Amino acid sequence: MFTSPAELTTRLSAIFDELSIESLCLHTDLTPIGPLEGAKTRAEQLKGYADVLLSALSGRIFLLPTFSYSYPKTRVYDVQKDPCEVGILNEYFRKSTDSRRTRAPVFNFCVLNDRENTFNYGVLADPFSSGSVFAQMTEYRTWMGFLGTTLTSVSFMHYVEHVADVGYRYYKSFPGKVVDGNFEVPVDFGYKVRVLHPDFVNENDWGKIDRDMVESGLLRKYSLGNGELLLFRCDLAFPYWSDLLRKDDLYVFTERARRSIEALKKRVGYPFTLEMFEAPQ
Repeated sequence: MFTSPAELTTRLSAIFDELSIESLCLHTDLTPIGPLEGAKTRAEQLKGYADVLLSALSGRIFLLPTFSYSYPKTRVYDVQKDPCEVGILNEYFRKSTDSRRTRAPVFNFCVLNDRENTFNYGVLADPFSSGSVFAQMTEYRTWMGFLGTTLTSVSFMHYVEHVADVGYRYYKSFPGKVVDGNFEVPVDFGYKVRVLHPDFVNENDWGKIDRDMVESGLLRKYSLGNGELLLFRCDLAFPYWSDLLRKDDLYVFTERARRSIEALKKRVGYPFTLEMFEAPQ
């Protein structure tokens, strides 16, 4: 079923006004929302969705994840050339002349309408540090949205786990360099990763996390086109998830994953460290 761009714009504008959104970070998957009326080609579909979002946002700060997971292998993050690996619409915005991309390797964002340079565009040694865009989204009460996708896309949980210093993540260094046109600088980059081990079942219980967020009143769901828009506010989700992780370090995992981690803890100790699973770099 085709979706009307005019109706979609009106619906989104009403939601953004209702929630008094000043800045929005959006994960996207257009397929569940459906094709737009009057847009025949893929390029027209992407432009149509971009126009809808920008019109509905009406000048509000707009962030889109443009994560580039190739950096840990290449050790080079090219701000202008590295493609976004988390959505075709996000990649479309990355290429937009009106957008600006942050310089943090791996976890970077394309930002529009940030006239006061509110968010941090600089090179970061740790993408989840106190000066990161994730931290700023909490500080500035940014809304995290999921257009046609689910909480399984939520990068913000990585930031909460980082600050909560969960025992199943350990720091790993990925030194390299950041290139942005004529700008080039070495970076001692690194962040806390989950264990890469055959006995570690890396499986989040997204159904439980979704239900808990809805029951707490933090996650809002709106019908949109043929799919849904999910929204939560970062400054409210952060203390909520932090408290759950303090009470239960393994809160995010399925029961199968929890059993695997508990067994691994008994064998090697806890919290996990890089030296338990990998040779020091």
